[in-house]
Amino acid sequence: VQVFQALIQFAMHWLNRNYRLFIVSIFFLVGIFFIGFFLSRDQEFYLLSSYFICFCCYLMALYYLLIKQVKVRFSSVIIFAVFLRIALFFNYPNLSDDFFRFSWDGQICLSGVNPYKYLPENFHFSNLDIEHYANSNLKSSSIEFFSSGMNSKKYFSVYPPIAQLLFLFCSYISGLSLFANVELLRLVFLMIEMLGWIYMVKLLAHFNLDKRLSFIYILNPLVIFELSGNLHLEGVALSFLIISLYFLYTQRTILSALFFSFSVGLKLLPIIIIPILFNHMDFKKFIHFSSVVMISCAVMFLPFLGASLSTTFLESILLYFNSFEFNGGLYTLFRAIGFYFSGYNQISFIGKLMPLCFVAFMAFLSFSKKSFISELSLIKKISLGFLFYLLLSSVVHPWYIIYLIGLAVFSGYIFPIAWSLVIFLSYFSYREINAVDESTFLIAVQYIVLLTFTIGDLKFKWADHFFPKGENQELLV
Repeated sequence: VQVFQALIQFAMHWLNRNYRLFIVSIFFLVGIFFIGFFLSRDQEFYLLSSYFICFCCYLMALYYLLIKQVKVRFSSVIIFAVFLRIALFFNYPNLSDDFFRFSWDGQICLSGVNPYKYLPENFHFSNLDIEHYANSNLKSSSIEFFSSGMNSKKYFSVYPPIAQLLFLFCSYISGLSLFANVELLRLVFLMIEMLGWIYMVKLLAHFNLDKRLSFIYILNPLVIFELSGNLHLEGVALSFLIISLYFLYTQRTILSALFFSFSVGLKLLPIIIIPILFNHMDFKKFIHFSSVVMISCAVMFLPFLGASLSTTFLESILLYFNSFEFNGGLYTLFRAIGFYFSGYNQISFIGKLMPLCFVAFMAFLSFSKKSFISELSLIKKISLGFLFYLLLSSVVHPWYIIYLIGLAVFSGYIFPIAWSLVIFLSYFSYREINAVDESTFLIAVQYIVLLTFTIGDLKFKWADHFFPKGENQELLV
């Protein structure tokens, strides 16, 4: 009884001191649960307003934890962050239908078939039970908000080998249960994400920065929805990238390269930052790093080698860049200019022009001797590399910016946080079931906000007033 009374007294004392943060936490948790269980993409008003409330709770939490320095145990915030994710566990993803393809690729691999070789609409499993499962749960679905099933029946898989291994493992354990497959994927994602948190904190300690800065990423609602909610791989790839950066800064080049290759094996995008590493590493270490990455990636793709890899996987990636459009930034502007002068959509030409612009920018970012470039830390350069890539992309889904949010913990840039609010406006495009209708006005609002905060970060250094200073984030070569 005395122990129970002591616990009650402690709880009341804590609540009296931190009642504002407690109330914010309750609203945050309820908002996450409400979106995950009661809304779908076509309910645009409730979806956007609920997300805005969650984001306000996130900003208030950062205000109390980082600026007001409210005394709360670090472990308590971590436990709360885990509960925010678990709140999304007991329902199918309601904002993205990619999980259908994950299960399909997993079943294909289990059947001993190359996942890059066949289109889902043309492939039939020899096992009748699996064939029935695929037709009734994957190609079409009883889930009301995704009744048409996977959206990629006519496309070859674009998920790299580590992702395929993850799909295979979860499909093997879950059997012919789509919900069990989703839950197992969520559990594995959460475990890898938490591993990333550990190394995020260790890297902050290496820079003599407050470990509470990790809350910028850990509590971000976009990260929670798109990783644990919608099962997108960017968050998992980011965890491996953070681990790679930690080993890179602590002079363990081989380990760094291995984890970097794991990140590439989940999503190919991190490969773009290798040129940036050149000027931030000893030449010999850079050669070792690059060699290990190339060998590791070659080993990963080895089981899938063959004509199908070059004719389907690579062609599908090129098709993605040259045919699909969604929420693009500079791409949308160039498309409008091209349409004005030619009278038709110039996506084919612009799709080839954008990579050339990106290569030129990365060369400038990696090798320029100008002071405003050379003085940037490695992580800030990586952030700007990802930013420019996304600005030039024809497709920018909300989960693509997870890399930027994670790196903001170290870069001190505010623009990824601002973008994680306004990029959710892109879900307005799904206000019609089984249709995509973009709002040019909302795209303009989104990128104006992004441009404003990016200029504020780069020119006026807005973040310097909020983020504690650490030691220079350079490799000790």
